[in-house]
Amino acid sequence: MPRNRQILRALTVAMIAAADVWLWLGTKNEESISESWVKQKRASERADELRQTSDGLTRMAGTYAVADDERYRQRFAEILDIRNGAVPRPVDYHLVYWDIVTAAGPKHREAGERKRFAR
Repeated sequence: MPRNRQILRALTVAMIAAADVWLWLGTKNEESISESWVKQKRASERADELRQTSDGLTRMAGTYAVADDERYRQRFAEILDIRNGAVPRPVDYHLVYWDIVTAAGPKHREAGERKRFAR
């Protein structure tokens, strides 16, 4: 009987150790998945920002060419300055911004931080 108890204890310890390793590996996998999700989200935000600013640049250049209004050229330069980090970005710049700001229209958001477009 004592021999059986030793075997049973050894198996119990081995099972607990195996469970600990399994939980540790699960935690590591979860951290890896979480990091991947954050990287994917950042990449998606950067791509969306690039698309928005490119659309804004295209719209301002086209409108300037048609209307010959200097304010559209100034907005074009402003988009580039924000994109290059020369001036602070408006708060919530990642949301729709240039779609609602026209050459004559007011800026709807206060200035935020200076931040160069991530490449």
